[in-house]
Amino acid sequence: MEESEFGSILRVARKNKGFTQPLLAEILGVSVRTIQQYESGNTEPSLTDSNKLANALGITLDMLSGKEKLKLKDIPIFKNIVSIDGMKRLEFVSSSEPASPTWPKDAEYIGLEMPDASMEPRIYKGDILLIHWQETYEPGDFVLVLPENRVAIVRKIIESGDNYVLTPLNSIFNTEVLSKSACKILGVVKEQRSKY
Repeated sequence: MEESEFGSILRVARKNKGFTQPLLAEILGVSVRTIQQYESGNTEPSLTDSNKLANALGITLDMLSGKEKLKLKDIPIFKNIVSIDGMKRLEFVSSSEPASPTWPKDAEYIGLEMPDASMEPRIYKGDILLIHWQETYEPGDFVLVLPENRVAIVRKIIESGDNYVLTPLNSIFNTEVLSKSACKILGVVKEQRSKY
């Protein structure tokens, strides 16, 4: 393993944990300069200090050394998102999914357990959708939309003037045309994790 690889893994693991360099240094009882030296690849810690680092960061020594894939921040999974009188209410499923390592660390993601069969055969009821929390989208994207006083839905989207055309893939569900003022785009589906 190259020294720079260790430093890079340490930096990602530290940021994923939400630690600053000074906080990690304080937890370990070392100087901030020591943490900086580890992350820059100028110095590697002893096996004892590597174990302390791994424990403080909640990862294994194999993850820290690059022998095992680093597990990144988990994304909470929700069963429902409901709009009631303009307020968003989230129903947590009490599970989570790991974030994709290729996603930007500063972006917000949520997970949604697909509540219905409206997007079959592409997305099945119960599949986990990982959604980038954003209001922008490209025509044809699968988006999470929150209509006023309703449960959020996942649909293929296009714009038509002052309206959104929200199309399910399953023909037993109806295409909806909603005024842009009567709903909110919460995010874009970035990944699907099948329940099977």
